[in-house]
Amino acid sequence: MWDAVRLLEQGLLFGLGAVCIPLMSWLLQNSELPYEWNFIAPVAALSVAAGLVEAGAIRRIGRQRWIGSWLPAVLGVFIAIVIQQMQWHARYGAGAPPDNAMAMGLVMAVFLFGVPIFAVLVNAIAATVARVSGPLPPAPASAWPQASFELLNVLGRRPWLPAVHAAAAAASIGVIMLGPPDLALQVLGAYAIADGVLAITAAILSEDRSEARWWPATAGLIGVGAGILALLWQLVMLVLIIFIAIWSVAAGIFQISGGNRWRSSLQSGGLIRFSGVVSLILGVVSLYLLLKLTV
Repeated sequence: MWDAVRLLEQGLLFGLGAVCIPLMSWLLQNSELPYEWNFIAPVAALSVAAGLVEAGAIRRIGRQRWIGSWLPAVLGVFIAIVIQQMQWHARYGAGAPPDNAMAMGLVMAVFLFGVPIFAVLVNAIAATVARVSGPLPPAPASAWPQASFELLNVLGRRPWLPAVHAAAAAASIGVIMLGPPDLALQVLGAYAIADGVLAITAAILSEDRSEARWWPATAGLIGVGAGILALLWQLVMLVLIIFIAIWSVAAGIFQISGGNRWRSSLQSGGLIRFSGVVSLILGVVSLYLLLKLTV
């Protein structure tokens, strides 16, 4: 039952995020609001909606999920931007945007500065509403340690998963450091798709049934979608590099620390830690590529 509710919530937030962009365009053409409020009002409404959804989740499970409600909303906005830009290219040609560098800078600024601010706002609203609306149910014992061990256990029982991940990350590092930038970007797009498929596979093979199990799968779906979009539309590539850098560092720390923590209980623990080290290196190298492309 709750799985269906969560799925409906995620779909609703994704749809509201996607509606923000056409709503901004409509307000610019038809409203008498000050220019800045044509952009602020839809984002503020989206943050309130996401905060209320998250408050409901807090009251159901007794604890806060820091990325539960704002991630699908952000993805909806991102997809709407991509579709809008693709329509612009299809209608007016590849050289149509008046200032492609400005558009690229705007996308990067939104994801580097706008997303953290939006995330903090959503969680502040959620925490406030959940507390004000009455006493919370007792929080269950955290499922994260068990879910973390089970995910690492999946990697240990199927060593081809960390081996393929390490090989793909190492190949990407080599191309970024030695190859031309255009080839490096294409390889990163392919890497995001492959790594996303591996993350989804690991989540499916996991025997854990807590909500923590699905965060790798969610990140994997984002990676697959971002990789496909980046190969189709160059402007997405900078956002993809940021995503790969963050995801690679997080995955690397998780694999290294988890591999050390459960060293005596995991199969193929050395391979898991090695995969984490390669992932960390890829995160750093991705930031190097981002600086090389933007500076």
